[in-house]
Amino acid sequence: MKKIRFPEGNYIKIKGARENNLKNIDLVIPTNQLIVFTGRSGSGKSSLVMDTLFGEGQRGYAESLSTYSRQFIHHTRKAKLDSIENLLPAISVDQTPAIRTSRSTVGTATEIYDYLKIILTQLGKTYSPITGKRVRKYSPSSIAEFVQKLKGQEFVIACPLPKTDEELLEFEKWTLNEKGFNRGWIKGKIIDIEKLSLSQWKNASLLIDKGVVSEKMDQERLHESIRMAMLEGDGVCRIHQPPDKMHVFSDKFELDGISFLEPTPNLFTFNNNYGACPNCKGTGKGIGFDENLIIPDPQLSITEGAILPWRSPVMKRRWLLPLLETKNLLPLEKSYQEWTPQQKKTLWEEKKNFRGINSFLEEIQRKRHKVQYRVLSARYTAEIPCTHCQGLRLRKEATYIKMGGYNIHDLVRMTLIQLKEFFDDLLVPPIKAPRIKNLFRDLKLRLEYLDRVGVGYLSLQRPSASLSGGEYQRLRLATCIGSSLVGTMYVLDEPTIGLHPRDVGKLMSLIQDLKSIGNTVIVVEHEEEVIRKADMIIDLGPGAGTKGGYITFQGNCKDFLENTCETAQYLNGKKTIPIPPKSPKTEKMITLKGLRQNNLKNINAKFPLNSMVLITGVSGSGKSTLVHDALYPLMLSALRNKSSSHDSHIVGPYADIDSIERIDQNPMGKNIRFYPVSYVKAYDPIRKIFAQQSIAKQRGFKAGHFSLSSIGGRCEECKGEGKKTVEMQFLPSISLTCNSCKGKRFRSDTLEIKYKGKNIYEVLNMTVQESLVLFQDQPNVLRKLEPLKKVGLGYIKLGQPGYALSGGEAQRVKLASFLAEYEKREHTLFIFDEPTVGLHYADIVSLLEAFRALIEQGHSVIIIEHNMEVVKTADWIIDLGPEGGEKGGHICFQGKPEDMINLQKNHTLRFLKNKLK
Repeated sequence: MKKIRFPEGNYIKIKGARENNLKNIDLVIPTNQLIVFTGRSGSGKSSLVMDTLFGEGQRGYAESLSTYSRQFIHHTRKAKLDSIENLLPAISVDQTPAIRTSRSTVGTATEIYDYLKIILTQLGKTYSPITGKRVRKYSPSSIAEFVQKLKGQEFVIACPLPKTDEELLEFEKWTLNEKGFNRGWIKGKIIDIEKLSLSQWKNASLLIDKGVVSEKMDQERLHESIRMAMLEGDGVCRIHQPPDKMHVFSDKFELDGISFLEPTPNLFTFNNNYGACPNCKGTGKGIGFDENLIIPDPQLSITEGAILPWRSPVMKRRWLLPLLETKNLLPLEKSYQEWTPQQKKTLWEEKKNFRGINSFLEEIQRKRHKVQYRVLSARYTAEIPCTHCQGLRLRKEATYIKMGGYNIHDLVRMTLIQLKEFFDDLLVPPIKAPRIKNLFRDLKLRLEYLDRVGVGYLSLQRPSASLSGGEYQRLRLATCIGSSLVGTMYVLDEPTIGLHPRDVGKLMSLIQDLKSIGNTVIVVEHEEEVIRKADMIIDLGPGAGTKGGYITFQGNCKDFLENTCETAQYLNGKKTIPIPPKSPKTEKMITLKGLRQNNLKNINAKFPLNSMVLITGVSGSGKSTLVHDALYPLMLSALRNKSSSHDSHIVGPYADIDSIERIDQNPMGKNIRFYPVSYVKAYDPIRKIFAQQSIAKQRGFKAGHFSLSSIGGRCEECKGEGKKTVEMQFLPSISLTCNSCKGKRFRSDTLEIKYKGKNIYEVLNMTVQESLVLFQDQPNVLRKLEPLKKVGLGYIKLGQPGYALSGGEAQRVKLASFLAEYEKREHTLFIFDEPTVGLHYADIVSLLEAFRALIEQGHSVIIIEHNMEVVKTADWIIDLGPEGGEKGGHICFQGKPEDMINLQKNHTLRFLKNKLK
């Protein structure tokens, strides 16, 4: 692209960008607009947007801080470019994996839980768990206000008499008499204290004052009498309404004999020792006997052996037979899942005529000193919700505080949509409204944003570790937008990951709002709807890797659709992803029955073998639950126990499957020596080739000399990293090129050994495409490397660190490793979770070819996917819904794509129809 002339005005101006594969490009980006970067995978989008634009924005911010402050933040190196002007403060929402700590939840990740703690502290009211009465702390003024409401009625101000016994009774009477108190109140009558017996003393009150409520009542005397009562009654004042009505007021936060904790934010903080459950320390989990392990198949009845530990002859005789003799007590012939909660409770508790499951478990614990009982205990023990807090994570005192009739446990279990509706309907006392006005506004705004980005079905207590990459990214997006910053550059890396096409419109309206308040939004995206709604489209290419790094188009959508670049041709219909020939029809089908994990509604899902099965549905409909929480563990268990009885949830020829592989988007590792070439096991034959060279044999070099993980041929000064890190006090650490190897990682004598003119360092710097030419006469290497090209990764370098790969690239490297070994494998069931993340249309074609290659070799492929270009090529579709969260978990359709046309009001079909034409 020719050098451009920079215009005047509000533009971000980049000159001479050379990061990674960028070809010294100049670029002008208008501010306060939605800019979408697109192009082939590996064309340079991330290098330009993340490494250059966002990286320089972050570095500029860091350099504006004091020297002292800079030591505490992460520093980024300067991007390779000549200059950048008018760069705005930058916020990035990238594809960072979800936080895996057990203490991170949706509530803490979105900061909504922090708002909730403060609002509960302000509006929450404490109720006694015994009587359900509200717990209040009274002052003389508030008690006086109560008395004044008893207009025209007689009242008595009194307090409890001091506690005493027979020996000290006379002394207490003398003490009160000395203070001037000689009257008591008992059963609606005044009595002389001197005449009270010990039994009467315990039920009587010390009379302080009495009168009738009227407008002429002496207010000063009323307040003084109440203060006197609270002083003598140790903070307790009793207001009697003759003859027998009594109201008790206390200046202590207690009721029904319980001293309550006053609401504070720390009381609702499970990451704080004050608020955390003392048993689980705020994790919400503990180790105990798991009902799901004891009764693994609730579809069985007790007579059919539903209780797993009681199936052995010994246990059956001791525990099961006495239970079977009580035929009229429990429905022993019905499946366990059909029992009522009360019937299940009876089974676990001990009765007169039989001993329940809890008694059995207690006996196991008592006899743990014996090996067989320790083994038995371990078999049925697992991580379960904490028995003290039921997984709430907080101490029980936090649940006594309610707001609008709900405690903290009820609120965090609500979906975000339900929580928003709760706060919309919540009545705030006028006296407290000004104090929490801003909190309420910000909280509702964040809840609205979370609903609009399509995660309204989540609850605040959902662990962050259980979220998909797309869900976690959208949580971060909504949190950033909720901060309501203006004049900022938001950088979004594929925000539609994990989002059903139905919800993309909601996301786009949110992004448009972000732009409308004065922000610049830069998005890296392949989703068609996002590209079409951009103010400016910048396409990079024309190829990937060394063939990319050029700007092939910059302009509006109308001009883009008329352009000849590859992306535009897919959008305007000149190029399409073909529907390949479907797999041969197979009669083999695995059925999972009665699935109820998470939000699944007792469904039966069918999975044909030797086929490509697509799991679709709106976000939160239960796709990940079906595949990761049901299919994968059940199949894994069935494969391990082929010769023995298996879980009746699985029906079909599961024995035909020899292994199961789950391929997700998690990074391959953070080790700088972990490469794609080593992951696909191509580095071993390459090292052997170098070891076979004549000069290597003369020097006695083995294959290990060409490894960066072992001592021998690598540079020992930098341990094979090619650079050394120097720690600087009060300054960012400096990364310097190793003086010994000059960044080449290997010793000079190792680099002298060459194959076809290339040393090992130069080979690792070659792309997959280039290496296929170099090793064209080495079948062992070609067999390992060709799958990388087949899955569209011909542009990556053999020695590119694994941590530098995107989620989609990492998943495709894993796929390539299996393609390289499929000849050795028997029937394998492959599971993929959104493999099209980060893929251009042209790359999807290569990916689909790789899937078909697996199926042709006799394997089965199951994919969770939202991309309709992939869905249309499926042999079988399982569509979940109809909505997310509690409204999901149903099978809306399962069958062939062409049979889906007859459905009514199906969200997936709305977007699939056009692709099937």
